[in-house]
Amino acid sequence: MNQELFAKSGENRYIEKAVLRYASASLILFLLIFTFFSCSDPYIDQEQSGTVTIRIGNSSNSRILVDTTTAEYEDFSHYDFFLNGTHIATIPVDPSDPLVLTIPNVPAGTYNSFSLRAYGELDPAIYTTAPASMLGSPILRAEGVYDGSSFDVLSDAPTTLPPGGSPLQMISAMEVNSWRELHWAASSPIVPAASGRQEVIYLNDTGSPGDWDAATTSGGTITINRHITIKAVNNVTITRVMGLYDPLFIVDTVNGKLILNPGPGKTLTIDGGGAPLTTGSALIRVNQGDAVLEMYEGVTLQNNISTNNGGGVYMFFGSFTMHGGNIINNGAPSGGGVAGNAGTAFTMNGGTISSNKASTSGGGVLVGYIFTMNGGTISGNDAGISGGGVSRGGSFFQNNGGIVTGNTIAGDPGDPDADIGP
Repeated sequence: MNQELFAKSGENRYIEKAVLRYASASLILFLLIFTFFSCSDPYIDQEQSGTVTIRIGNSSNSRILVDTTTAEYEDFSHYDFFLNGTHIATIPVDPSDPLVLTIPNVPAGTYNSFSLRAYGELDPAIYTTAPASMLGSPILRAEGVYDGSSFDVLSDAPTTLPPGGSPLQMISAMEVNSWRELHWAASSPIVPAASGRQEVIYLNDTGSPGDWDAATTSGGTITINRHITIKAVNNVTITRVMGLYDPLFIVDTVNGKLILNPGPGKTLTIDGGGAPLTTGSALIRVNQGDAVLEMYEGVTLQNNISTNNGGGVYMFFGSFTMHGGNIINNGAPSGGGVAGNAGTAFTMNGGTISSNKASTSGGGVLVGYIFTMNGGTISGNDAGISGGGVSRGGSFFQNNGGIVTGNTIAGDPGDPDADIGP
C-alpha cells in the first residue's frame, strides 16, 4: 500500500514538473511573439518619421534660391533629396505649386547636412551647341548643399529647411558622360565668368569605350575661365589620345579656377597615354596670374611625357595647391611632375609626387617662384643634372613638414643634389 502511494506520489511530481516546463516554455514563446509584433508595429515606425518642407524660387523670401542665370525653377522636373549624404527621396515637381517641395516619411533625427539636386531638360532652342546626347532626357541642372550647424527633423511637426540664416543658393550643376560632354559643359558660358559663381560638374563613366578619350575630334583642350569644381559619380579615367598635343585643361583668365575633387571613395585619373609626345605639353596648364588649380585626394595625374617643362602640371602664371592625390610617372625636360615659371606659387599640403623624370632639373618639382611644402611626399623621382626631388632654380622653397626622400640624379641616390638641388 505504501509502495503504491509512493509510486503515485512520484508520478504526480513528474506530471507537475512537466506542466511547469510547458508553462514556462509557453510564457517565453508568448513574450517573444509579443516583443516581435510590438517592435514591428508600423504605427511605431510612423512615429519615427517626419515631414520636411522646402520653399524654392528666386526671391528673397524663398528658403532655396535658384540662380536665374543657369535655370529657372520652372525648368525642373524633379529633385533628389539627401540627408547626411544618404538619398532620402525623389520629389516630382508639382506643376500646380512648383514653389513648395514636401518630403514625407523622412527619418526623424538630428542631422548636420542636406543637399538638393534639381533635374530638368536642356532647352535645345537655348543650348544650341549642346551635344545631342545631352538633349531629350532630364539631367542634373542645379545643386545646393547645406553643411552647417545641426538641425532636427521632428515626427510631430513639419521641419522647414534650410534651418535659419540665409537661404540656400542652388548653384549650376551638370552630370556628363564623356569628354565631349565635359568639353561643352566646362567651355559653355552658362554662368558669366565675371560673376565668380561656382559650378559643379560630375563625371560619370557609363562603360562605353572611348567616351573618356581626350581627342581633338571630341573637342580637344578644355579652357577653364570660370570657377568649376569637377567631381565623380564613379571611378573615371580620362586618357590623352595621340594627336591632342596641347594640355587637356588650361586654367585661363583672372576668373579661372579649377578644383579637381572626385569625392569620398571616388577616383579621377588623367592619363597622358604613356607614349612620348613629338611636341606637347603638361596635362594641365595654369595660364594667368590669378588663375587657380586645386587638386584633392582621389586624383591622379600620370603617364604624360612632355617636350615642354612640366609633365603633370605647368604654371605659366597663377597658383597650384595640391591637397592630396598623386602625380606619378610623368616626364619633361624640367619639372617632370610639376614645373613653375617665374612668379608662380605651388603649395603642397598632401599627396604624392613620385616616379617622375626630368632630363635636366627637377625630377619631381621645378620651383618657379615659391614652393611651400606643408605635407605630402616627394620620392622616387629622377633628374639628369640637379634636384632629383626638388630643383629650387634660384627660387624660394620652404619645407614645413613634407617628406623629400629617395630621389636620384641620373639614377644615383648618393648624389648630394638627389633630393633637393639648385
